[in-house]
Amino acid sequence: MYWNLNKTELKKRLTFGLILKIGLITLCFLFVITEALYAQSPPAKPPLEHEIQTYRAPDNKVFINQHQSYQFMFLGMQSEATQVLEDAEKQRSQLLPEGATNVQISNADGSIISYPLVVDGTAPVSTIELVNAPLFTNDEGRLYVGKSMSVKYEAVDESAGVLNTYWALNNGAFNPFTEENPAFRNNQNYMLYYYAVDRVGNVEPVQTLEFEVDVTGPQVLQHVEGPQNLSVIAAEATISLAATDNASGVNSIFFWFDENEASQYSTSISLNDLEDGDHILFAYATDNVKNAGDTLAYRFYLDRNSPEIAVELSGDVFKQDATTYLSSESNITLIPRDNKSGAASTKYQINQNPERPYSNPIRLPSVSGTYTVTYYSGDVVGNTSDKESVKLYLDNGRPSTNIRFQGYYSKKGDGYAINPETKIALDAGDLESGLKEVRYKVNDEPWEVYTTPISFTQKETVSLSYYSIDQVNNQEEEQRIKLTIQETENTDLYVQPERISPENSSFMKIEEAIQGPDKEVYLWLSSSDAEDSEKFMLSFSSDSSRVFPINLQKNTENIIQVEVDESTTHYPITIDGTPPTSTIEASGAASFKQGETLIFAPGVNLALSASDNITGVKEMYTSENGGRYQPYDKMLSGYYTEQNYAIRYYSVDEVGNEENEQLFQFNVDATAPITSHRFSSNFSGSNLSEYTTLLLEADDNLAGIDTTYIQLNNEKPIIYNSEIKLSELGDFEGAYNTIYYYSVDRVGNREQKKQFNFKIDKTGPVVNAVWQGPHFEAKNQVYIHPTTELALKANDEEMEIRTVWYSTNGENNRQPYSHPVSFKAGSFSVLQFAAEDELGNQSEVHNLNVAVDGTAPQTQHVISGDRIESKNGFIFGPGATLSFSAADRASGVAYINYSINSETMTRYSQSIQFKQSGQKIVRFQAVDQVGNVEELQVLSVLYDETAPEIDISFSKQPHQQNDKEVTIDAETLISITSIDRESEVKSLEYKLSEQDYKPYFRPIKMQGSSPQKLIIRSIDLFGNEQIKVIAIQLNSKK
Repeated sequence: MYWNLNKTELKKRLTFGLILKIGLITLCFLFVITEALYAQSPPAKPPLEHEIQTYRAPDNKVFINQHQSYQFMFLGMQSEATQVLEDAEKQRSQLLPEGATNVQISNADGSIISYPLVVDGTAPVSTIELVNAPLFTNDEGRLYVGKSMSVKYEAVDESAGVLNTYWALNNGAFNPFTEENPAFRNNQNYMLYYYAVDRVGNVEPVQTLEFEVDVTGPQVLQHVEGPQNLSVIAAEATISLAATDNASGVNSIFFWFDENEASQYSTSISLNDLEDGDHILFAYATDNVKNAGDTLAYRFYLDRNSPEIAVELSGDVFKQDATTYLSSESNITLIPRDNKSGAASTKYQINQNPERPYSNPIRLPSVSGTYTVTYYSGDVVGNTSDKESVKLYLDNGRPSTNIRFQGYYSKKGDGYAINPETKIALDAGDLESGLKEVRYKVNDEPWEVYTTPISFTQKETVSLSYYSIDQVNNQEEEQRIKLTIQETENTDLYVQPERISPENSSFMKIEEAIQGPDKEVYLWLSSSDAEDSEKFMLSFSSDSSRVFPINLQKNTENIIQVEVDESTTHYPITIDGTPPTSTIEASGAASFKQGETLIFAPGVNLALSASDNITGVKEMYTSENGGRYQPYDKMLSGYYTEQNYAIRYYSVDEVGNEENEQLFQFNVDATAPITSHRFSSNFSGSNLSEYTTLLLEADDNLAGIDTTYIQLNNEKPIIYNSEIKLSELGDFEGAYNTIYYYSVDRVGNREQKKQFNFKIDKTGPVVNAVWQGPHFEAKNQVYIHPTTELALKANDEEMEIRTVWYSTNGENNRQPYSHPVSFKAGSFSVLQFAAEDELGNQSEVHNLNVAVDGTAPQTQHVISGDRIESKNGFIFGPGATLSFSAADRASGVAYINYSINSETMTRYSQSIQFKQSGQKIVRFQAVDQVGNVEELQVLSVLYDETAPEIDISFSKQPHQQNDKEVTIDAETLISITSIDRESEVKSLEYKLSEQDYKPYFRPIKMQGSSPQKLIIRSIDLFGNEQIKVIAIQLNSKK
C-alpha cells in the first residue's frame, strides 16, 4: 500500500533516493522536495537555500520532512510486488501526516513489514534576546538598546531538532550565528534578521527584530525663569532643566549645587536654600537605556541681596537721642548700593503721600512736625529691598528768648531800670530741636555768644540786643531792650526836706477867749493898735529891770489879771500844745505786703487827712522822694513807674503846732510775671501723648506769683498747681491742639497769654510678625518650617519706636527684640509680642500659637479600574485611573506634584487616566504648607488600551493578496499568530462565515465552498478585542 500526501502546484521538484536497509530488505524512498514554507509573507531578506533531508537520531529514530511527496519501492529479492513497485506508471506520491507513523509493506508471501518514521513538518522556533545592556521600548513600540549589548540566540525544535541558526544585520548576508557578536558601539538603527533550520530541512520563516543602539547620553540645558541679568540671577528665580536625547529619550535628570549631593530633578529648582554668592549648578541626564550624558556646569551668581540704601542728611541736621531734626533747608539723599547686579530704581514716600521715583535730594514740607520718609530700591534682577523708613522731625520754628533779671529791676519808660548789682540772664528755649546758642550785643558792639549772665558796672543807659539759634539754625528775630543802670537805693528817699513855718500868730482870739500855743507868754502895752506903735513889755517882778515870761498851764484855761487902774480885766487864755494828727490812705490799685515792704500795682492814689482837737488843722504838707514840702491840696496820684517811693507829710494847727514828720514808703510793681513751660516725660518736640507731663514755671520780680492758669484749646482756663498730665486738661480736638497759659502776680499784673501748638499722638505702634521662610497661617495657628525665623517689624507713623519685645510661653520672660527669633524643631510655642513708641503709646499685644513642622507629608496612590499587579509595578486596562491622596499631621498638604516619564513635574488636581498604551514611569511627591517635601516616589505602570495584533501567514505563497482578500490553493495551510505588546493574549479564536468561534490551535486548511470569510478574534487580558476579517478564494486552476 502507499500514502499520497501531494502538495499542489509544486514550483520545483528534486528527486533523490533514501535507501534504508533493514535486514535483507532495502526500502527505497523516492521523494519530491517542495519549496520551503514560510510562516508569513516573504521578508525583504530571503533565507539561504537549505536541502530537505532525512535524519537518523542517535536513538535510531528516523525523521523525514513532511513537506514533500514520497514514493516507496521494495528493493530486495525478486518478487511480483517489486516488479509492481518498479512500474513507473503505477508509482504514486504519498504525503505523510506530521508526527510518528509507520510505513507498512506487504511481502510476496503476504507478510507485512512495518517501518517506523517521524514526519517533521514544523520549522524551529527562534528567540532572540538582547542581553548585557539596558533595553527600553517607547510608546510607539520602538526598541532601544544601551551599551555593551550582546545577542543571545535560542532556537527550539520539538521534533528532529535544530540543525543551525542564522542571522543577518541590515543589508548584510545571513551567516550562522556564533557567540562572538559584533560590537555595537555607535548609535545606529539595526534590522536583525534571523531564522533556524532543523535537521530535516524545515526552514523557519525569517524573523526580524528592529532596534536602535543608543550609546550616547542626553544633553542637559538650563533655563532660568525669573529675574536675571547675564549670569546674575535673583533668589526668587527658578532654574528649569531640560534634556534632549537623540535616541531612547530622557529618563531622569540629576542635579546638585556646588559640593552637595545629587538629587533627581522633578520640577523647577528653587534657589531658596542657596546663599548669596557664586554657585555652580551641575546636572546630567540619563536616558532610558541608562546612558549618562555630559555633566552641565552652569556658573552663576545668586543675587539674594536687595540693594542697600544709605540715607545721607545734609544741611542743618541735629540728632538727639532717637530723633533727628532737620530744617527746611536740609536735604535727604538716598544712595542705593547693590553688591552685584546694580540698583535699577529707587522710590520714596513722605508720610501717606503717593510714592515718587527718587532722582534728586528730597526736601521735607515747610510745616514743622514728624515726617516718615519710606524708601526702597530694586536691583537689575528684580530684588526689591524691604521698605525702610526714617523718621525725621522738621523744625521750622524759631527759638524764643526771655530776659530774666537777677536782682533789682523795675519798669522804666520803654525799658527797665536796674542797679549795677543786677545781672541779666537770657533764658532761651526751643521745644523742637533744642537750643544751640544765644547771642547778644550792647549798643553797637560786636555780637557775643551768651554763656553767663550779663552785668553792667557803669551808670548809664544802654541798648541790649539778643537772639537765639536752635540746633538746626533757625534764628529768632533780634530782640532789643533799653536798660538804665542806676543805684537801686533812691537817695532822695532819705533827704530831709525843709519844713514850712506857719505865718500866723501864735495866739488867736476865739470868741471871748484867747488860744495859744504851749509857749512862754509875753504881755505888751501900747497906746495905739497900730502895728508900728510903741510897745512896752510888762514886768511881773519887783525888779522891773528884768523881763521874764509868764508860764501858763497848757491845754487848760489860765486867767491873767492886769490891773491898769482900780478896775481889773480878766482874759481867759487856752494854751494848745498838741500838734495835729495826719493819716495817709491808698486807693485805686491792688496791694500786697511782703514782709515790711508794701507793694502796689501801678496807678495807686494816696489821700492825706489830718485832725486837731483844739484849734484845728490849718495846713498839711507833703514831700515826695525827698523833694520840697508842698501844701497838700489834692489826692496824690500818677504812681505808674516801677520803683520805690517815700512820701513824707505833716500838718500844722491854727496856733502853729506842727506835727512830727510822717514817712510812707511803698513799691510800685508794674511788671507782669514771666511763665515758661517744659515737658518732663513722653514727648518729642511738639509731638505729645496724653500721658505727657507738663510743667509750668513762673517768676515775678516783686510781688510774686499769685496764680498760674492753663487752658486747652477753647476750654475754660484752670488753675495750675503742679505738673499735670495732658489728659487732665480736657478733651483734645483731633490731632492738633493748643495749650495757653499765663500767670498773675499778687498785685494783679497779668501776663500776656502764651501758647504752645502741639500734635497729640494717642496711637501706639503697629507691630507685625514677618516670617522669614516657609510658613502657613490657619486661624490663630502658625505652622513654620524648622529653618523659618520670625522678624518683628514695628512701625509708627509719627514717632520713633522705643522698644519691641516678645515672649514665649508667658509674659514673665519678656525679651527685647533685636534679631530674628528661631524656634526649635518640633516645638510648640505661645508667642506674644508688642511695641512701644517714644511717647509711651503701647501697641496691641499680639498672641500667636507657633508650631514647628519638620515632617514631610506622605502620599498614597489609589488605582481604580482593571489592573494587574506585576513584579515591576502594575498593568492598567482601559479606563483605569490613578489617584493620589496625601496626609500631613501638622501644617497640612499644600499640593502633590507628579510627572509621567520624562515630563516636567506638574500639579496634581484630578485622577490620571492614561491616553496611550505603553510603559509609564510615574513619579510623585507631596509638599506640605511649610515646604517640607516628601521623598520622590516612583510607580511603574504599563498601560494597555491596545487590542492584540493578528498576523496571518500561509504555507504557500498566495496567488493574490491584499488586506481584505486572498486567493490560495486548496492545499495551503493558514497559520494565525497574535501578540499583545502590553499584557497577554487571553484568547485567539476564528470562525468561517456564519459559524461559531472556535479556539485556534493549529494551521487551518480551507474546505468546502469558495469563497469564504475567515473571521479571527483576539482578546487580551483587559478585554481589548481585535477582529480581522479576510475573504479567502480557493484557486481552481491546476
